[in-house]
Amino acid sequence: MADEERAPPDRSEFHEIRSRGIGGSDAAVILGLNAWKTPLQLYYEKRKEYEEEWDEERQELEWGNRLEGPIIDKLRDKTKRIVMHHTHKSGFRQSLKLSWLICHLDGEWWEWTEDKSPSARYLKETRSSGIVEVKNVTGWKVDDWGMVPPLYVQAQVQHNMAVTGLPSAAVAALLGGNQFRHFDLDPNVRFIRAMLEMESDFWHRVKTGHEPKAGHRDTKFISQFFKVVAKTVITLPGEALELDAVREHAAERLKAWKEIKDGAEARIKQLIGTNEQANLTSGVTYRHGEVKGGDVSYYRKPSRTLTRRKRK
Repeated sequence: MADEERAPPDRSEFHEIRSRGIGGSDAAVILGLNAWKTPLQLYYEKRKEYEEEWDEERQELEWGNRLEGPIIDKLRDKTKRIVMHHTHKSGFRQSLKLSWLICHLDGEWWEWTEDKSPSARYLKETRSSGIVEVKNVTGWKVDDWGMVPPLYVQAQVQHNMAVTGLPSAAVAALLGGNQFRHFDLDPNVRFIRAMLEMESDFWHRVKTGHEPKAGHRDTKFISQFFKVVAKTVITLPGEALELDAVREHAAERLKAWKEIKDGAEARIKQLIGTNEQANLTSGVTYRHGEVKGGDVSYYRKPSRTLTRRKRK
């Protein structure tokens, strides 16, 4: 396959494809399982009113693309299946029932099994098939992968099976650069039904212009998205009175809890005294080490910082 066919789509093509409907990576966002993007941000992206920053030099994007092929090769070797590696063009799929339901497949797999049981009158061959999802997982996320993939990956895979109607999925993951994991997942009908209801409601909002309400993770995004275009003054609706009261009450509680935390921390430092580290019988370790200020350390007094670690 030519290198240009394996290369990711350019920025304009990427946004055009994603704006056609709800894709696999969008499923986790809509379900609240994505730690980096909220439904509100996704809403404005789908309406082409906001574009996510596109950094073609990001290392994780480059190596994720470069390692897809070797990860799929490993999946072939391990499972002995026929595996097709899709390009960004050949991997696009659209549901036959719901036009807004789309996805991009990293690949598809097939295998044939023979029925050689004594009860079989004739030799039968059974064809199995499914989708392939490839993940290149950075080292600090390895702990998220246990007996099953993380929920955000499962949501993406369930979405892709709903789009294609294929009865199985193989997740091939390279963890930390040196550990290969393979998971076979079946469709979860109840989960898919609930997910499609939420996705349908979200897509209806996109098409009709009814934005989701902002949540606690939207503060930074909103500050970036809404630019001051006129130095005008408005009066907020009655809902804002209750929100203001909630905000002030939370601020007071945070202040009180911070004072309690700071008091407990000061007493722990006092108990550690001139020692550098202290252990608790619960398995917790506190380290009260010096902070090195480098060349400008003479501008400030020497200080120490307290760190807490719990033994696993």
